[in-house]
Amino acid sequence: MLVSSETYRERQRLGGRHPIEDETVRAIITALVAGGGRAHRDTVAVAAGVAASSLPGVLASLRRLLNVDGYAVVDLDADQVTVTLDESLLREQFALGNRS
Repeated sequence: MLVSSETYRERQRLGGRHPIEDETVRAIITALVAGGGRAHRDTVAVAAGVAASSLPGVLASLRRLLNVDGYAVVDLDADQVTVTLDESLLREQFALGNRS
């Protein structure tokens, strides 16, 4: 599980004054995986339990946490309304193994 991985824990510890909550991370990742690695930002906001206007800050925190070494695990698509997840890269960066 992502939030149990050593890399995640270390990055969360170094996350700054306002780290993103594990439950929020779980909810966003779950929504993105359910959408095949893509979801509208409003869908992600609902999953995260935040107002759409707060989502940019939440995504910034999520990117700091998950985008290891500058590789975009979570990003916004070129349309600026679709949040994307590179699940393979997430699994690699956080040593989660292959999806069964």
